[in-house]
Amino acid sequence: MTRPLDDMPPATFTLGLRRPVTSRGFVMLRGSFFDVDDRPGPTEVRMPRGYTVVDAIAGATLAKWIDVNVNVRNMLDRTYPLSPDPRSVAAPGVSAVLTANVRFWRSGGAGGPPERRRPACYTRTSTALRPP
Repeated sequence: MTRPLDDMPPATFTLGLRRPVTSRGFVMLRGSFFDVDDRPGPTEVRMPRGYTVVDAIAGATLAKWIDVNVNVRNMLDRTYPLSPDPRSVAAPGVSAVLTANVRFWRSGGAGGPPERRRPACYTRTSTALRPP
């Protein structure tokens, strides 16, 4: 009989539906289905039941240089372990993340167009958790 390995996730299926909203935005609904993990590795605990996580995402391009996304995670407010590690904590319940991606380009000089080099991106993330 083969011995199970650590960090091998259970069978997972993810389905996402994305729809454009105007020419600059989108909304998306994503569902992930995690199967039972009944063969834990040597340093993991058995996760006896599968679980489903549903997320909603919306985003928009505000200008050529800035994108904003909002992600609401675990909309079903399910409790599930973040990993099969024995010291793992449960998922935080419903949470929201606001992300802004800002791109900076170097000027082309003499009033010319900006150089199309790889943009330097700055991401700011804010997480708001629902109180228990």
